[in-house]
Amino acid sequence: MKILEFNFKKEINASLSAVMWNYWDHEHLFVVHDNYTDAKIIYDNKFSAVFLLDYKLPILSFLRSKSLNVMIMEDSNTIRHFNMGLFKIPVHTTIRVEEIKIDYLKLLFNNL
Repeated sequence: MKILEFNFKKEINASLSAVMWNYWDHEHLFVVHDNYTDAKIIYDNKFSAVFLLDYKLPILSFLRSKSLNVMIMEDSNTIRHFNMGLFKIPVHTTIRVEEIKIDYLKLLFNNL
């Protein structure tokens, strides 16, 4: 099996706590983001979460899919996200948030 690795980084004006809360607030997905239609939390605590998402596919929004997601808070700045959704392709994303200065962050994404 081939592994596709994708790296992305971006600097933004935001507080560390706001960004980490945004990633950890699983239920906001279907309220805020148009392509998600439902989120069912199976398990959630301070350091891990398991949830099911229903979503519309980008571009082909008449098609819908579901994904099983596991998130693990590795440390106060790092989240590991495991996803099995479209075409049953497993995805492992590491999200690292680095505070450069107050309310200015670097976001690092690494899909393994």
